[in-house]
Amino acid sequence: MVEQAAEALLREGYSYLNQVRFNRTSNDLVLQDRAIECFELAAKQAPNWDKPLVLVCYVLYKREGEGSDRILKLAREAIRRAPSVDAMEYFGKSVMIATRGICDAEWAAAEMNWVAKLADSHAQSRSIVVIYKAIVAYKQGNYSLYCQLLSEFVESAASFRPYLWTQAQTSSRRNYVDLRKDREWTGIEFESLPPLPSETDLLVCASCELNYLKRYAKFLFTSFKKNCPRNYTLHVVIVCNPEDQDQCMEEAWALGQEFGITDRLLITKVKLSCGENKAPIASLARLLAAEQWREQTPVPIVTIDFDSAFRRDLSEAIKFLEGHDIGLRVRKGAAPWERFTAGTSIFLDSLPARVFLKAVRAHANDVVDVAKAQWFIDQNCLEAAWRHCSTQGPALRVVDIAPFLERFIALPTGAEERKLRVLQEAAE
Repeated sequence: MVEQAAEALLREGYSYLNQVRFNRTSNDLVLQDRAIECFELAAKQAPNWDKPLVLVCYVLYKREGEGSDRILKLAREAIRRAPSVDAMEYFGKSVMIATRGICDAEWAAAEMNWVAKLADSHAQSRSIVVIYKAIVAYKQGNYSLYCQLLSEFVESAASFRPYLWTQAQTSSRRNYVDLRKDREWTGIEFESLPPLPSETDLLVCASCELNYLKRYAKFLFTSFKKNCPRNYTLHVVIVCNPEDQDQCMEEAWALGQEFGITDRLLITKVKLSCGENKAPIASLARLLAAEQWREQTPVPIVTIDFDSAFRRDLSEAIKFLEGHDIGLRVRKGAAPWERFTAGTSIFLDSLPARVFLKAVRAHANDVVDVAKAQWFIDQNCLEAAWRHCSTQGPALRVVDIAPFLERFIALPTGAEERKLRVLQEAAE
């Protein structure tokens, strides 16, 4: 009877959860709360079941976007009941978000040692513990141990490929990048950079594939014309397959003409031999273009997500970087592959900035594979470059641009409806 009552509560919770869209509306929050209430009651009815607690962790994590003390408590209890992979992941995420300094990292190490004992007889859960131990080592500045544990995780988790494996697979397993090596790119063909207009005082690099071009060009191009001075140039890199390269270029130029920016628009393409990794490489391409431009021009370079819109002149944002080399969006407490979000970055003209971008390109050159999807490759390249400069030099002066960036650029995330609304408001 107890199990039947718990099953009924789970079914009721699922009925609410299936209606949830995580779009932050009041109705959606009510549905989330009702689902949570049902799952928590199910957990009380069946004190040996971990699934209801994991479901509460899922809803809270999707709502909050990161781990929390509440999720940590729920995941710890779920692990006591059964050390599942999902429970281990929510536990690890919440431990990581609670850590800031070395003392916190030592606490996190103790937490992971506790959970490792429970996971010892479960191979998949043991792999999850390994990657979180790696993250703790990274936070403690023990990059050699991080590389060792990262390699162990990537190899041991390859058979079941949890989402963490997808995130970590292109993370650098060395503390340096070989900047002297520039091998051929397998399956990728880069078009040469066009001449930069002589009057350019700031260069914006964006990149996308055809679907994003069609969906978001209106907002990026309109806001660029409206809110960026005429001495700014926009370079768009289109990532395409050989069979659609002509269509990509024609549509890009047609959109540039429609929204009146062809006089300060540059468009180049990157051709891939196959399309499995097109979207991740499309995110990476703007950084590779920035590396090439940084060698050719002294003007500030801003890389930007294609699904963004300019709110105002970027010159004031550039002033925040005075005395520094680059500006990155930094997520404190995040895993290495989430530490630097790759959507928008700023690169000034300095030797450390050039070395950083060369390291981005060199790491990408080492790990990119056109034949398989490599999500997070852009963020892993940023982290690899940061670690290279931190351990090998030159000293890199980084500004966290996250606190002020959205004054200048709309960077919507989440549900498509909300995303389009934010972009439209910025472009009007």
